[in-house]
Amino acid sequence: MIYTYLIKSAKDGSFYAGITENVEKRLDEHNSGKLKVTAMKRPWRLCFSKGHTDYLEARKHEIWLKKKNRKYKEFLACPACNSRRDELAPPELKAE
Repeated sequence: MIYTYLIKSAKDGSFYAGITENVEKRLDEHNSGKLKVTAMKRPWRLCFSKGHTDYLEARKHEIWLKKKNRKYKEFLACPACNSRRDELAPPELKAE
């Protein structure tokens, strides 16, 4: 399983989307400063993750998610919105 994830910076409220096989380990890497691209905006918190059956599917979703606006990413970060998240996924990635 490979996951698309969205994290939010507690420092400035910015978002970062990526893919990984282990979400918890990847979040630890972001928060430890191991990744230069996110080191300056620590700490990060996980807002959203979605499992995919293959890398290409996850990569498509990551690219799609990176293009979404801040309003959409704030929606994904909202715990009360969990039940409606799949409605806003790209058609080819919606759960059956």
